[in-house]
Amino acid sequence: MRVLCLLTTLATLLAAPAFANADRLLICEDRDNDGRFGLVELTLAPAARDAEVMQPNLGTYQTCTAAIAQQGACNGSALCACEDRDRDGRFGIVRHPYPTTGPTVLEANTGNYFTCRDRLAAYPARNDRYLTCEDYDNDGRFGVVSHALVVQTPTASVIQPNIGNYYACTQQAASTAQCQGNAYCGCVDADGDGRFGIVQVPSRLVSSRVTQPNIGAYGACFSNMNWPDWVD
Repeated sequence: MRVLCLLTTLATLLAAPAFANADRLLICEDRDNDGRFGLVELTLAPAARDAEVMQPNLGTYQTCTAAIAQQGACNGSALCACEDRDRDGRFGIVRHPYPTTGPTVLEANTGNYFTCRDRLAAYPARNDRYLTCEDYDNDGRFGVVSHALVVQTPTASVIQPNIGNYYACTQQAASTAQCQGNAYCGCVDADGDGRFGIVQVPSRLVSSRVTQPNIGAYGACFSNMNWPDWVD
């Protein structure tokens, strides 16, 4: 188990084809247990960023849009839209986990819904927007609409503080149930008192690479980085 010592930011994107929205993090690790920590760059799979179906197969597009107006979870800055993902002619409400600052029409009156859906593939995937097909004037012609997203940084949670030294913490993290499965856990000494605690990050490790090996003690590694306010 590779252990997390220091995160920089959960909002920086990697341009990796398989994980275009992956998060890049810098950490401090002592992989060979020689007492010298080095900087390591982790790539984590992003937290849920795709719209999820709330109410499937409500009926026509107009029936679905009317249902959105009655859906409390779609109020305010929440991003809800009507989609027919299985192309059976019945629209359902989808909701994005990130709020939106508003829509921008990229293409007006492209054609029927399925013609518009096919057009979405022409637009590159971006972390800061969600594309939909909408018929604002109910004339049967859908256009491509871009909803600007307020990208939110996942927050790590301290699940076991002040366990002891780094190596005691890594051993404890390896056997902690909350660190199994898709969760990613690591060890951090946030206050510099020599006692490391386990933090849990809601993301899955994709890859890692050493950027600066064997810098020295944890404090020396720590001083190479800007400590962010990322722990809840």
